[in-house]
Amino acid sequence: MMSISRILRFVELALSKTQEPFIFLSTEPTTVYYFTAFASSNATILITKSDQETVEVNLVTDGRYLDQARSNLSDLLQSTQINFQIINQAENSFQSIIQSNSTKEPRLLLEFDRISHANFLGVLSSFATKPEVLDVTSLLVSQRQVKDHKEIEKIARAATIASMAFEEFATELRPGTTEAQAAARLDYLIRINGGEGVAFDTIVASGPNSSFPHAVPTDRPIMTNEPIVVDFGATFEGYRSDCSRTIKTAGTSFSDEVEEVYQKVLLSQEEGISMLRPGVSSGTIDDRCRTSFDEGSRRYFSHGTGHGVGLEIHEAPWLLKGQTTELCEGMVVTVEPGLYYPNQFGIRIEDLFVITDQGARLLTNLTK
Repeated sequence: MMSISRILRFVELALSKTQEPFIFLSTEPTTVYYFTAFASSNATILITKSDQETVEVNLVTDGRYLDQARSNLSDLLQSTQINFQIINQAENSFQSIIQSNSTKEPRLLLEFDRISHANFLGVLSSFATKPEVLDVTSLLVSQRQVKDHKEIEKIARAATIASMAFEEFATELRPGTTEAQAAARLDYLIRINGGEGVAFDTIVASGPNSSFPHAVPTDRPIMTNEPIVVDFGATFEGYRSDCSRTIKTAGTSFSDEVEEVYQKVLLSQEEGISMLRPGVSSGTIDDRCRTSFDEGSRRYFSHGTGHGVGLEIHEAPWLLKGQTTELCEGMVVTVEPGLYYPNQFGIRIEDLFVITDQGARLLTNLTK
């Protein structure tokens, strides 16, 4: 089971940085889901490696989720590779869990950027004496940015769902529809095509609004012959997809000026895509996309070239200037150059790829 292998891999990585005994604790929903495939608004995972051979894993939640957790996580409960328990938070304190899992005072492993100050103080109060505290954010970032085959399958399915929804959406889009109406329609199509929901708030930005990279859909009616930036994605079993297209309403065409900019952005994206392969530094892809634009256009490219996608819509690796992460097999990244001319229009083209041993495989197979 992939959850078990992820837990054991994390323990292996943690032991490369510290010694047992240790307890890793997280209330971050994406971290809990990564290790258990259990979604909850109130859950804590504790992974303990002590002097015992077996790794102890506790999922602590409240009465609303106990039966659901027991039903969904039967494989973890029956595992012989780890000792997995589901614990009712109303009946057990963190202090009692910590004391029962380790005969010695353990080190405390946390994701510093995922825990509030109040929660941090609350966790510390569960220890008899103040523990040594280590930040393992970078360990989890390193582990999560390389997807296993199950994660890739789910991201690919999310991308397929979003693509099917978009194809229907694009053929029926008509002048006079407002941006907000269009976004709502695409959200609906994503759901009826099998998505759990959208991956993020859908962007539909037309005419001058398309010059805002992260525009919010408004009640502005879409007009003929103007560019419409649509940024969308689906969620499937917790995993997300991401894609952007700049389109026009059916039967209309871009002006020569808009078409010229569109071709510049398309060429820039193709340049970036050509570099997707293991061993390439993520920052150099941003450099390639950026320098493909002429000097006069370059200043209108106002964001990074891409990012990782998984349980979160924006995660490592980052395709940004100065980033040195080397791409490797299993990473899932976007390539999304754009040019945005204030108060006029914007163009963005974005696709999602999984890095393979030979290069990259396209996950968002839509006409550009």
